[in-house]
Amino acid sequence: MTAREILETTDWGHLIHAYGIGADNVADLETLLGDDAEVMGRAVDALDGAYLHQSTIFPATPPALAFVLAVLSRWGRGAQKYPVAPDLLAWVEEVGWSLYPYLDDVRSRTFDQGAQDRIAAALDADELDWEDQAEDLDQVLGNAGLALLELAPTAVKVLSELSVEPVRELDRRVTRAAIPWVIIAKDDEAAPVLVARLGQLPDDLPPAWQDSVVNELKDLRAQL
Repeated sequence: MTAREILETTDWGHLIHAYGIGADNVADLETLLGDDAEVMGRAVDALDGAYLHQSTIFPATPPALAFVLAVLSRWGRGAQKYPVAPDLLAWVEEVGWSLYPYLDDVRSRTFDQGAQDRIAAALDADELDWEDQAEDLDQVLGNAGLALLELAPTAVKVLSELSVEPVRELDRRVTRAAIPWVIIAKDDEAAPVLVARLGQLPDDLPPAWQDSVVNELKDLRAQL
């Protein structure tokens, strides 16, 4: 789907984020479909503050990611002319690393439609209670993780094909953003290419992750 189609067909009103529901910030995301670089910062603020807050994934995170990936794909080589492009790529990378520590848990889950429906009904009735409905909320967060898993191949494809050379720093940002997603997608074709393109792993990974990240990339035939 196109970025516009994602924005218009997603049921944002039933998807929670850090400060409410996705529908609260659709207008901010929509700025990325225009040409006014100054107002696009609103989308970055919403993505950083609400759709992914302090590395916490919410039900509204997956469609927001799908939207951002579609925007980046639409921009293509022209991404370099948008000042928000590095921020969007950093956000895509952060979503990936935010999912990474929970991969085993997420992969062990199945999508819980019942929990999704009960939370939607509570939102419609304006009766959502984070304590009373903690179990259902945990399930819809798990659903969000599963949705991100499904988006991983798309993230790898979009980022692998996003050519922004000769802007070296932006190209590096593109490649960095792809690293967590090749691990999540278990893509042993893209991993060697992207790691070679990056040259070395990001030096700001949490120490507790470094060994597992290296091992998983080696399993995907990346030369480190």
